[in-house]
Amino acid sequence: MTDSLGRRLAATTDAEEWLAVEDEAGAGKRFAAVDGLLAAVTSAAFAGKPPVRVTAAGATRALTLRHVPASARAALKEGFDLATQQAAGAWWLPESAPIKPGTVNLPAYYAIEPQWAMNTAATDAVRVEFGGSPDALASWALLIPFANALYAPLILRGPDAGALEPAARDASWAAVDALYTALGLASENVRSTLTRMRPGNGWSQLPTAEQIATKVALLDALRQVVGRQTVRRWRAEVLRPLVRRYYAKANKDAPTARVVLTKALQPATAAYFGGNWLALLDYLGEAVAASEEITTALPEPRLYVQASAKVEQVAAEKNLPVAEVAKILASYLGTDEIRSPIQRRLDVLRRYWTAFDTVHARQASGMPAPPDLTPGRGFDIGKDVPFTRPDLERVLPPAVLADIEALWNGACVPRYPDRIVSALFPHAEMVAAFGPALTFWNNIALTCWFYCEGPYSRTDIDGAAEFYSRSVKALAAADTPVDPQLFADLRAAQQRLGPPQELWADRRVLEAGPGVSITMSMGGGVRRDGFEILRDIVTTHRRAWAAQNLETALNRAWEEPLRELARQVNLAVARRGKLPTLKQFATLGAPVANAWFGGDLAALYAAVGERAPVEQTRVQLMPYDRAAFCNQVFTDLGGRYVPNSRAVEDIEGNRLSWDLRRLAAEAP
Repeated sequence: MTDSLGRRLAATTDAEEWLAVEDEAGAGKRFAAVDGLLAAVTSAAFAGKPPVRVTAAGATRALTLRHVPASARAALKEGFDLATQQAAGAWWLPESAPIKPGTVNLPAYYAIEPQWAMNTAATDAVRVEFGGSPDALASWALLIPFANALYAPLILRGPDAGALEPAARDASWAAVDALYTALGLASENVRSTLTRMRPGNGWSQLPTAEQIATKVALLDALRQVVGRQTVRRWRAEVLRPLVRRYYAKANKDAPTARVVLTKALQPATAAYFGGNWLALLDYLGEAVAASEEITTALPEPRLYVQASAKVEQVAAEKNLPVAEVAKILASYLGTDEIRSPIQRRLDVLRRYWTAFDTVHARQASGMPAPPDLTPGRGFDIGKDVPFTRPDLERVLPPAVLADIEALWNGACVPRYPDRIVSALFPHAEMVAAFGPALTFWNNIALTCWFYCEGPYSRTDIDGAAEFYSRSVKALAAADTPVDPQLFADLRAAQQRLGPPQELWADRRVLEAGPGVSITMSMGGGVRRDGFEILRDIVTTHRRAWAAQNLETALNRAWEEPLRELARQVNLAVARRGKLPTLKQFATLGAPVANAWFGGDLAALYAAVGERAPVEQTRVQLMPYDRAAFCNQVFTDLGGRYVPNSRAVEDIEGNRLSWDLRRLAAEAP
């Protein structure tokens, strides 16, 4: 290595000297766009215009930058696109992160409403996806680090007030002094205002109004001295640790990116070099290490799940007996069953759909209420005992229920990846594997039943489209849309239903005297004739949907999470040069392992083309009848079941019964 620009920069002692060396070499021009972006955002905040906006739409939250000129907007699109940085080798970038961009807005918030500025900034917290959001990546890598440093005194006298030990507090204030000096911000006004804010100068004795006025005065003083040169000096300060680490690792040979780029240095690399290691080396004037490997694209995930479909093909290609290939494949899968774990579960899910469809299609007025065929737990609240098993045995084929218990009764817990333990509720695991379609069609059928048969429905027919809008949108996003005519047909069918009829509950006959009795009843909702009309409409739409979309829904249910897991494995290799550890793999893969492989990590490893580093031990922890188990716990806790219908007679007993039922429900 020669006397490169990087070595000269590493020898500088302050930001001004750094910038002088950089300007002499003409190397600072490459940062003009990023410096301009940071200056524009800071200027907008000082002008009372909050530059960061956090918006929420349902479960989605987004971050956008405002009040920046077109040149700064162009810099965002060019320099802070996640896919572009990854293509340059920056696979170490997180794809999402929780961030708190409120500090970027602090000067504007103090200008708008100083009393609530810190509280308003605290609400600007969001987990963002960096893909497709250059604004979010720029905030994480560039804007928030600068704002956190520049407005550190406000944070020390705000959220961090009283939270730091004395030594840490003093170190933080010393860091403020050092940074302000390095950035050229130690003007007379800034110093005098900081003096009032420092520990030991009576800050806690100041009235709230004076404290706020002092904070506003600090921002006014900073506004007068913060400018384009400030952001250039900041760049020198954040790049200095990066450059020094590079040369600390450059003993005999040039270091690689993986050696140099610690987590703390990655934001600066993303901000000023677009995540491009080669761009950093070009800036330093250094050569690429001989052992450097830069991944510009992840390999396409390959999935190995269609076991039985491949047997004949492989046998023909290798000129081997089919039985021999099947034996080899079964040994690889760790089971005598040559169908893959996913194929076996898909078969059960198809059979379950058939039974599910039959149950709802034959439901008729006068029958017991249909059971919830998508239970989230292994028991229901009983009438005579606290918990009863879901009433599924009377409506579902025993063979299907047995297969659900067998295939979804194993679970992987990431903390103990060497074990396969009992699933909490196998039926709920099966429902989760199926995806949103099963839940939607089950719930709309139940809505029709309870709307007609009473006593109450979670929504009426007119409100069903809005009530189920989130589920409908999820199915549309999965390319398995529900025909909106379903809701129109249900609304139109209301004209053919009977009038509401009052239902009565808890009827009692009291003897008031010889030959005199009083009948007391409590209102229990309403019912109306015509359930079969709504049932047939839902059945017609459900079967039309299944004919067109069921296979797509089932295949997407397993393929998308498995493909994403394979991508995460490839991403880990690109980031660290090796596969995830067993615990890391279990953390990433537990949901798909439990839904499609019975918690078997070895089978999951095989499905993404890798060999498992451990053989799991199967541990049976749960009894088959979870409801009976919970009832035993309830009894052993001294529980006495008092149903709600008797709450008035025994208020204290009913309250205690509820408390112990909630506790016993957690026993599994």
